[in-house]
Amino acid sequence: MAIIMVNENGNNSIIVVAGSNMTIDEYEIEASVEKIKEYDILISQFETSEEMTLKAFLKAKELGKITILNPAPAKKINEELLKVTDIIVPNETEAEVLTGIKVETLEDANKAGQAFLEKGVNFVIITLGSKGAAVIGKDFCELVPAYKVNAIDTTAAGDSFIGGLSSKLDFKNINKESLIKAVNFGNKVSSISVQRKGAQPSIPYLKEIEEIYAED
Repeated sequence: MAIIMVNENGNNSIIVVAGSNMTIDEYEIEASVEKIKEYDILISQFETSEEMTLKAFLKAKELGKITILNPAPAKKINEELLKVTDIIVPNETEAEVLTGIKVETLEDANKAGQAFLEKGVNFVIITLGSKGAAVIGKDFCELVPAYKVNAIDTTAAGDSFIGGLSSKLDFKNINKESLIKAVNFGNKVSSISVQRKGAQPSIPYLKEIEEIYAED
């Protein structure tokens, strides 16, 4: 259960009662293996047990799948999990909590990103709110600008962003160009989401994105 508070600027604070989320066990991970086999990408965050996320990511990597970690709510991460994470997607606050580097500029984002890369992550995407998102690899750091909109509720902005970029990710050829393209699409999705109230109800359908941004 989550109680979400939104201020006059559209920014949110969330009180979460994890409940059954934290009772996911190894049996449920094993029961999910057949589903993991069917898909290309496995996404997780910290609203479930980190221990079980590690087990799921290890299974996904055995099967040749791409793993994406959204480290929210932010906390110290088991470095074994980072070693099996292809892409980590923190926001600027989470990046600071995890690396100790205050992220205010693109240069800061690159420093924080490199700290993740040194621990085994392949690529880093740090979301920077209204500025957009920094896409970071071993030899590059690019800002993908956000779309300027009148935000009324940022709830689900991060989730819709990750869902959008994952849907466009070229999982067979992840590089600077393909990541930037996927992140740009994620920015489109989240730009629509923040103009609506609520979490799940605010996330647009593909047809809406195509109509608003003439997406092919």
